[in-house]
Amino acid sequence: RVLFSFVAGMLVYRSNWIIKNNLGFIGLCVLSVPAFFVPFHASYNWIIEPILVLFYFPFIVSLGAGAVLSKRFEKITLFSGKMSYPLYMVHYPFVWIFLTYVIVTKPSFNELAVVIPVSVLGIVLFSYLIMVFIDEPIRKYLKGKLFKN
Repeated sequence: RVLFSFVAGMLVYRSNWIIKNNLGFIGLCVLSVPAFFVPFHASYNWIIEPILVLFYFPFIVSLGAGAVLSKRFEKITLFSGKMSYPLYMVHYPFVWIFLTYVIVTKPSFNELAVVIPVSVLGIVLFSYLIMVFIDEPIRKYLKGKLFKN
């Protein structure tokens, strides 16, 4: 899954399959949301999942690469881009911890209404700290070595 996402993103970029548009940040968010609400069903997921992964998500990436952003959303877009890698790197263990918690304790809806937002904020904060103290310094160091005059 990781390899395909990277290769698909590079293919979109290198092939210049960038679709110029004025959708902006909100428009791209609106287009992304439906993919995450497709319910799982064994009888048709064998076709829906590949369509989303092979065509819909690269299409969204193409639109995102060609989107014209307003100044209003520039900061949140840059922050989201910087946070995406650290968040991607740390979220998986927390998903397993959460799933184990749900299976073992069988929490009520009210309990989950507190646990989920607090957990999401905790993971975002943790990712932010990783970005500031690990990711950005390593990138700065490597960029200095790579583009040394």
